[in-house]
Amino acid sequence: MKNLNKHILRNVLSVTAALSVISSVGHAQESSVNIEKMITESWGIKNKGEIVVFDLDPKQTYRLQGRKNQDIHLMSPVKGKKIRVAVVDTGVDMDNLFLQGRISYKQSECEALQKYEQCVTANGIGGCSEMLSTELAGVDTDKNIYPMDCHGWSILADPTTQNIIGTPRFGDDVGHGTHVAGVIASISQNIEIVPVQVIGSAPNQPIKPFSIDLSPNEDIRGGFSADPSLADRIARGIIYAIHAKVDVINLSIGWPQGADAEVM
Repeated sequence: MKNLNKHILRNVLSVTAALSVISSVGHAQESSVNIEKMITESWGIKNKGEIVVFDLDPKQTYRLQGRKNQDIHLMSPVKGKKIRVAVVDTGVDMDNLFLQGRISYKQSECEALQKYEQCVTANGIGGCSEMLSTELAGVDTDKNIYPMDCHGWSILADPTTQNIIGTPRFGDDVGHGTHVAGVIASISQNIEIVPVQVIGSAPNQPIKPFSIDLSPNEDIRGGFSADPSLADRIARGIIYAIHAKVDVINLSIGWPQGADAEVM
């Protein structure tokens, strides 16, 4: 049991250390921080065999001897195409310095989104809804039916004018999605993160069955119920990721075996 506990702690420490790095560099005022140096000194990303202090809880501290090179390892850039990874989670903090240049970017749709943001600031969301029409120039250049998905998509909004649930505007008030995106981006310089926000706070609902129709349009499904389940949002997030043509979909989500559903 003692060895098992140490093994579990090593895994937890790796994730915790990676989170500490990503959180530390996620603020604009810390732009002068040497990010590469912080990564090198992080337990989970570059383990040099030092002793690490881990707080189990406010009253218990555990000192663990590290094992050199037992870590994620920072990989050298590999020639080849970008691997697009959809992070279906709580969103991503777009100001995080560690993730700059690592998040999906569509220039024309980003320019359209910037104009939309200016309109929302001046007139409110209701006064700018027509700007989300994919029939307008620059709004849907990749023809995936999701308007202005400059970086990714959030399911946490009302349907657009074309009955697509969600919005291209998102952040990460929880922090979990940013943490996960940072760990994934640490694996290789070839990874491009596509944020898909499906959770605004810690979920407490079991996963429920959901239609397997993959159309972005809600006409065939009838939209959200009055109280949509977590599965409703996750399923639509996965549908977005499919239409975004990502290579990998990351779901850092779990649920009881009894709540399994074939569609999930």
